Amino acid sequence: MDAASGRVVMLGSAAHYPEKENPLAKLRAGFPADMEQLVRPPPDEPGNEHDRGFQRYGTAKLANVVFMQDLNKRLQRDPKLSSITVTCMDPGGLVSSRAHSEQRAGVRRLMAVVDAMMPLLRHFTTAVRTTEDAGRDLVALSVEPEFRGKRGYFVGRSAEIPAKDSLDSQAQKTLGVL
Repeated sequence: MDAASGRVVMLGSAAHYPEKENPLAKLRAGFPADMEQLVRPPPDEPGNEHDRGFQRYGTAKLANVVFMQDLNKRLQRDPKLSSITVTCMDPGGLVSSRAHSEQRAGVRRLMAVVDAMMPLLRHFTTAVRTTEDAGRDLVALSVEPEFRGKRGYFVGRSAEIPAKDSLDSQAQKTLGVL
């Protein structure tokens, strides 16, 4: 990695915010009191598999954002590595994602309708996106000169404020040793 302009780019999700409701699941992202459960979660209660799965997804994205925050701090402390940056990008709701094949039937139908409307919707919102648009943004964050030296959380190409929990130094320390 080029120590003068290296970039680490990770993927996030709107599902990483414990403080925001998730329209696709009842359960929100968050770290369990016993962090060992991140590695070995208990079995899901019958009927709760979908929501627990989505919670685990959001928690994994929260862990990415926590890691991004921690790695940026560590890199900035080292004079030889301080120019390397770490960003985490939320690509937006990818309506054509294969992940929707495991959604509830109603959500799958809704995503199919939204996907069909994407040629029009893409001009009005970034909440739902095509994989192609998200891919272009990911490449831009990774290599384009305008993002050289940028750190932090992005939704597409726009810098945003990540979840409050991602700034928790204790969570950063705990995740760093798991």
